[in-house]
Amino acid sequence: MPDTYSLRDFGAMIADGPRFTAYSQAITSAVRPGDVVLEIGCGPAVFALLACRAGARRVFAVDTADIIDFARKLARRQCLRRSHRVLPVRLSQA
Repeated sequence: MPDTYSLRDFGAMIADGPRFTAYSQAITSAVRPGDVVLEIGCGPAVFALLACRAGARRVFAVDTADIIDFARKLARRQCLRRSHRVLPVRLSQA
């Protein structure tokens, strides 16, 4: 298993229909309006965005890899309501 995944790797995981559907359904059933969510090892933060769309007030998406820069751009484009925000954070490895 690689230390980090490429954007292509993440794309393949997202394109896996049964996997993505299962995660999406789980997030939709677990997240309630006003929740605060933490996604650790977020990659491009797609699941964080799903939590935002499910009504989470704040979502913290954390990763150690450079993919977090892509996650920031994606979050800016996808979180339309100011009250629902995804905050991608780079966590330095100790």
